Amino acid sequence: MVRYLDPFYGTDITESVFYKLASLHRTEIIKDFEDGSVFRITYSYVTRRGKTRVHEKFIFSSCQWWHGEDGQKNAREIFLQWISSFNKGNPFRRIFKVKVLRCDAYAYAQEVVDGKEEAA
Repeated sequence: MVRYLDPFYGTDITESVFYKLASLHRTEIIKDFEDGSVFRITYSYVTRRGKTRVHEKFIFSSCQWWHGEDGQKNAREIFLQWISSFNKGNPFRRIFKVKVLRCDAYAYAQEVVDGKEEAA
């Protein structure tokens, strides 16, 4: 079982994370690692018709690179790889001028095994 903690205060936010993730559409989630820590990326882009849009993506990541700027840097890299593969797979829905507006830690995963807590 995985328990989610607030990245700043360390309090248990498992229920609110499950509620938020359950309310997301599957296209709003980028999975790098099952049941890992969660990063939220807010980004803007320009459509083929020239309209500017702002959206969010949630990235599940392994805890090996969770903390600090390295975690945010790696989350941005995963996001930019996703943009590249999206544009290749959807040539008629390509998005242009993608800007990462914000990248923040949403929840830190902690695995609970037989009542003992371990880093996921």
